[in-house]
Amino acid sequence: MELNTRFNTKEKDWEDWASPTYGTFVDADDYAVVGIFSNYQLKEGLEIYSRIDNVFDEKYEEVDGYPSLGINAKAGVRYSF
Repeated sequence: MELNTRFNTKEKDWEDWASPTYGTFVDADDYAVVGIFSNYQLKEGLEIYSRIDNVFDEKYEEVDGYPSLGINAKAGVRYSF
């Protein structure tokens, strides 16, 4: 099992990228994101896994104008030989 956090602060993003001659830098918002991951090997070659991203449903943009996904989860089974 693993717990991941990502915290961004004091970053700048490019505004009006389509017009680099007239574009300016803007201050990006601070954010913290938490994810939980786990996997368990049932036997050799057979594993189950799960993942939850953005556990607290943080609203943020890594790039100005492109919102992130909200909370999301997935689980599955892997078999390798």
